[in-house]
Amino acid sequence: MAIRVSIVIPTRNRPAMAVLAIRAALNAAGNDDEVIVADNGDLPLSVERGDARLRVLRDERVYSMPENWERGVRAARGQDLVLLSDRHRLVPGSLDHLLAARSDERDVVTYSYATLSQQLPSTAVDSFDVIAEAPGTLAYSRGARERRERLSRDVLDDWYATMRYRFERPMLTSALVPRRIVADVVRSHGRFFEGMAPDVSSSLHILAATERYVETNVMAILGQFPSTDPRWSNGLSLARGQHAGSFLKEFAGAPLGQFPPSISAVIYQTLAEFSRLHPVSAAPHVLDISRFARAAAIELESAARVDRAAMHWALFRATQAAGPSPRALFQQLRTVVSGRLLGFGRLARRLRALLGPRDSAPVWSTAGSLAHNQTLAEGMTLVERANGPVIW
Repeated sequence: MAIRVSIVIPTRNRPAMAVLAIRAALNAAGNDDEVIVADNGDLPLSVERGDARLRVLRDERVYSMPENWERGVRAARGQDLVLLSDRHRLVPGSLDHLLAARSDERDVVTYSYATLSQQLPSTAVDSFDVIAEAPGTLAYSRGARERRERLSRDVLDDWYATMRYRFERPMLTSALVPRRIVADVVRSHGRFFEGMAPDVSSSLHILAATERYVETNVMAILGQFPSTDPRWSNGLSLARGQHAGSFLKEFAGAPLGQFPPSISAVIYQTLAEFSRLHPVSAAPHVLDISRFARAAAIELESAARVDRAAMHWALFRATQAAGPSPRALFQQLRTVVSGRLLGFGRLARRLRALLGPRDSAPVWSTAGSLAHNQTLAEGMTLVERANGPVIW
């Protein structure tokens, strides 16, 4: 029997979260789907192996994050792929909705998400029963499910123009993707993920391989955050300047070099590596160091980090390391002055207007509805009902 969708779950040292992700994926998967767990933990996962749809990849070595993602997607046998974090809970019925949104079997289809935010102490987040049963606040969207077609080239250009992370862009972590796209890239380049941001890298490959894609607001996953600890998200850790060291250790083979640890630096490094492999993807000027200086300064000012001054000094040294760059210095100073004069809120609004996507807004949003005191099971039920029957 041909496998319809491969659900890939990379995980490292979060056993309780991983088990919840696996159970949710198996519950939402069809009989002709498969769930692949790329277990990269120091100790093997303890998970029931009775379901024939489940495969667990386990090795004696520890992989970097891109390497672990790579072995997961390379093991997939389905016609389509979705890749989930161990904090993601696949919503029942969502795969059918995404497949039905296609006008062609080769379409990439993006999805939305809901979140469940709990307030557990850090000592409790490794307890399966506690994180499964603790109440939290569910953020989700109600209303009709919608679809819209997007031009891939426009979104690829926006990656280079803004160096900003947007979940609604097509990535393996936010879309149903035909496996042939991954297979074609591997045949051409030997691997699918480049750089320090495998999700960003996947988006660049998807956009380069397609003329258009389908965007939907189907809430395919519920993101569970047991505590406010930023270590649940590598991006959040970098943005706040907390626990960045544990993230950077994942990338001993792809260091940031002289760049300060920030989301902008990780995205810039990934864009540069992608452009090296795909020189026609962007004109050389779009990776000018002054563009990175602007994006990184925006990030530092918007986040209001406690180490902001030191980070700005590190940014200045990084952008001038290869020789004097007056444009980079001007972009950095202009952003700092604008932020201090306008205030962070006004700066953020101004920057969104200046740097935001030129096409229409995404069809989805997690804003709109909150439900308090929801357990994980109750939240999943609400999200499944909110998705409802979909007629495209």
